[in-house]
Amino acid sequence: MKGKKMKKAMLILMLVALLLPAGALAQDMPHAGVEVVATYMQSGTYDVGAENIEDAFEEATGIELELVASPWAVLNQNHITDLTTGTGEFDVMSGEFWIASVYDKMLPLDDLVARDSFGGDYIPTIWQPGPSGYFDGQRIGIPYSADAYGIVYRTDIFEEAGVSADWETWDDYFAALDKLAMHLDGTDIAPSVFSWGASEQTPAIFLGMYDGYLVDADGNYALDEESALAALNQMASLLDYNPDGAAGLSIDESNAVFLTGNAATMICWVSFMRASAQNPDASLVVDNWAVAPFPGPGFPFLSAWNLFISEYSENPEAAWEWVKYYINPEQSTQRFVELGVGSPYL
Repeated sequence: MKGKKMKKAMLILMLVALLLPAGALAQDMPHAGVEVVATYMQSGTYDVGAENIEDAFEEATGIELELVASPWAVLNQNHITDLTTGTGEFDVMSGEFWIASVYDKMLPLDDLVARDSFGGDYIPTIWQPGPSGYFDGQRIGIPYSADAYGIVYRTDIFEEAGVSADWETWDDYFAALDKLAMHLDGTDIAPSVFSWGASEQTPAIFLGMYDGYLVDADGNYALDEESALAALNQMASLLDYNPDGAAGLSIDESNAVFLTGNAATMICWVSFMRASAQNPDASLVVDNWAVAPFPGPGFPFLSAWNLFISEYSENPEAAWEWVKYYINPEQSTQRFVELGVGSPYL
């Protein structure tokens, strides 16, 4: 009898020992085995930052993560189609105001933010409506980048040409381009380059040059005709300083022109070339470039990409775990250092 009791006790202990890890796993990884699909723009920055931590996230949470990277226009169309049809293919979506037509299909995040005390260390203005996605008074987006249009320039060429990059207006910038054109005459180096072929980017130039209203006295969207025409004409004249074929250049192709040393200045999203410019394997301008102010009288494009959770997600809590894992001061700093992505944190 004593032997049987001992065997029974040992069996119970063994069962407890076997069950403890499973219980601990359920407690530490409540979403283990759940699949989350997250989207990013195919940029070599935001998407690569996600890929770099994908394995660590899956190991830490047990969540199966699928990343879908697409060009900007395709990304937006995928989101709009998915949400308007209620398909629910994507759990976490990257976007901004350009998908505002489907903001009503995004999950409100205020309760999750409050529960996890999330967001206190953001740059205050980025955590506010505008840079942060809001709909009907509720937060629906979490910003993960902070970027603005700028002009990068070749410091070595500017020094050789005796040109300063302290322009305040587009007229000042054009004056610098005229001097650069004279200095670079007979070379393959263009005074300026821009991604004219990426049509969604051209408003960045127009809005930088436009000196007029965007809303009229009656509250309607409108432009001052004279100011708009002047901006368009000045915008067209900028092409004269660009390399042959510039009208068809994508963002990546425009960046490549500058990185290979074939342009003295480039109008661009600085975060898309910052890391590459200092990478000897990708750049011929290492330590020979800097960032200059974006000219007025208009204003530069600003970008604060957000992550949203679809209201059709079957696993919103697991989706929220990815949002928190991707967006935090540590990961944002790492993306800035490694990939050049501007951080939304202080």
